[in-house]
Amino acid sequence: MVNKMRKEYDFSKGERGKFYRPKSELNIPVYLDKETFDFVQKIASEKGITSSSVVNQLLRNNMKDFLNPDGSIRQTFQEDKTNYSE
Repeated sequence: MVNKMRKEYDFSKGERGKFYRPKSELNIPVYLDKETFDFVQKIASEKGITSSSVVNQLLRNNMKDFLNPDGSIRQTFQEDKTNYSE
C-alpha cells in the first residue's frame, strides 16, 4: 500500500531546532568490495583495531597521491564506477 502525501501539512505547533545537535558527528557509510573488505578486516583483526581505523589510516597514507601541490584533486584520478547496489 502506498501512502499519498497530503496537499498541506500543519507545522504550526512544530519546534524549530528540536533535533539540531551542533556537536554531533556525521558518519557516512563507505561500501567496500569483498576483496577490499576482507583485506581491511584481516589487518584490523591482526592489529586489534577497528576496520574504520584501518581504512582511515590507509586513506591518510595515500591522500597525497591524489592531490596537486596546491591541494586540488589531480585530473588523473579515475572514479570507481562499480555499482554496489546490485
